[in-house]
Amino acid sequence: MNYQLRPYEAKDKQGVINLILPIQREEFGVPITIADQPDLQNISSFYQQASGNFWVATQGHEIVGTIALLSIGDGQGVIRKMFVHSNHRGATGGVAQQLLNTMVAWCEKKQIDEIFLGTIDTMKAAHRFYEKNGFYSVEKAMLPTTFPIMKVDNRFYQRMLRPLYRIFHITSSAYWKTFPEQSAYKAPSLATEGFIHCSTHDQIVGTLQCFFVGQENLVLLHIEPSLLQHPLKYEEADGKMFPHVYGVINREAIVKVEALRFP
Repeated sequence: MNYQLRPYEAKDKQGVINLILPIQREEFGVPITIADQPDLQNISSFYQQASGNFWVATQGHEIVGTIALLSIGDGQGVIRKMFVHSNHRGATGGVAQQLLNTMVAWCEKKQIDEIFLGTIDTMKAAHRFYEKNGFYSVEKAMLPTTFPIMKVDNRFYQRMLRPLYRIFHITSSAYWKTFPEQSAYKAPSLATEGFIHCSTHDQIVGTLQCFFVGQENLVLLHIEPSLLQHPLKYEEADGKMFPHVYGVINREAIVKVEALRFP
């Protein structure tokens, strides 16, 4: 199918509402009205400001998909209003992927490093789509203070768009808390295998699915390789090259710690 993706125009307002509201209310049973969504009453002034934007996917004269980026400053943005008509979902149409790709390309152009989103537990297909595209679930408490939380949202995701220079390590919150005042972090694998297991950004979801299913209270350590005081080596495991730190990870190299949630 042939679709046109373009930024929102004022003439699209009713078509956007006609797409979004039935999906929210009838498909997912969310008790929300147009009055609860003032952003849809004035899309241009709400989204198409600063580094934000709003896109529609059309087929002929019909709007069949939407996605919005809300700029929240500090190189961060929030995905809002990502909806695709039921007749245009799945791999055949690829509308959702085209919308997301368009938004990501915009973020890279505008130098937005991180994007977040809120959703609800019942949207399982959406969760799979986001995870396939490099998003990982985070706790509500770890969201930026400028993140606009919708009343119905109860699940949150994050994706780093320019993370190639960082590596990541997953551990339990309880274990991490045993290192509050120490100058370095030491994982148990350092004693048993001689190195600390890490992942690239693209490997985070796979690592969670392989080793942390069902575990709660996890944290993700963001590690800056240039600050490491011990060797970093990329070595093959299960057909992929994983980063391994051969020594303790000094605290200066841990540039961010965030809570993860995994089902």
